[in-house]
Amino acid sequence: MKDFKLRSPVFNFIQKVKNLDDHDYGDFMRKANFYLILMQEEMSHEQAAFNEKKIEDIQLSLQFYPNWDVESTRQKIILKATEMGPQLGVPFTIL
Repeated sequence: MKDFKLRSPVFNFIQKVKNLDDHDYGDFMRKANFYLILMQEEMSHEQAAFNEKKIEDIQLSLQFYPNWDVESTRQKIILKATEMGPQLGVPFTIL
């Protein structure tokens, strides 16, 4: 059986955000927000509902209350996303 974390929407989101190389906050925000939407779509309905608050927190950090710094925002949203991993049965540590 393949490693479950490789199929995890949360793991995929984190990897995509880590690999963004944008220095302009607007470009970073648009791409990260797109990846957040993809993560939600990849989750089961139950997983998305269970993590709704954490997903909203990530979106608030990215889009509605940004600090305009790409690197600190990247670390903040990755940290928030890792909090979803254990609840989805995903044994991983990123950071």
